[in-house]
Amino acid sequence: MNGSVFVLIQPDKLRKLLIIIFGLVFAVFCLAVKFNAVLVTFGDDAATLVVQNMLPHSLQALITIGHLFAHYWVVLPFIALMAGVLYLAQYKIAMWWFIISQVMGMLVCLIVAIVVGISWDNGLKLRDMMPNLLLVWWSQILFLVVALIVPRLFQSRRLQIMMNWLIGVFWIFMMISLVQVNNMLLSSGLGALLFGYFWWQLTAQTYRKRARQWQHVLKIDGRV
Repeated sequence: MNGSVFVLIQPDKLRKLLIIIFGLVFAVFCLAVKFNAVLVTFGDDAATLVVQNMLPHSLQALITIGHLFAHYWVVLPFIALMAGVLYLAQYKIAMWWFIISQVMGMLVCLIVAIVVGISWDNGLKLRDMMPNLLLVWWSQILFLVVALIVPRLFQSRRLQIMMNWLIGVFWIFMMISLVQVNNMLLSSGLGALLFGYFWWQLTAQTYRKRARQWQHVLKIDGRV
């Protein structure tokens, strides 16, 4: 069997470019949200109207499934579960990388949410969190599933692509459920998508570049 199968983060020539592109797009999106761009406001209002009043009942079961997972008390055990899976799979350095990256991602999300959401118009106000931290955390879990679990369960490239699409749809239904039930703004979900992908690629690039060095310095055995 090809030894590259056991490499957690596969090489990607486009990763650095994707980090730059999604970082810039997210920054521009933050400015648009901060200054209440017409398209952002219209998108938030239109999405709320459609999701809360006009979705077909045939989608409600899928939205309900999405809402079952769209809670902090669910996502935190899943983060612990994925850390445990990494440890059991002998990716001990990756386990710490994953945990630390989630904590740092939370801190960055909070800082961005405060900077983007705070305003002093008619008194101090803070809009809904953008990007939505819950969806950012779920995106990191699902990206790790795509990187670690899917390739090991399915040898067929076609099946891997199908599973990746299903995982993406699952995330989308969680976002829709938050708009429908929790009155989350669409911009918070889109911000989570942009930041989540940027953060995954950034931390993946850091891991791939530094994992061997961390392993040597910390004297931790296992795969990288």
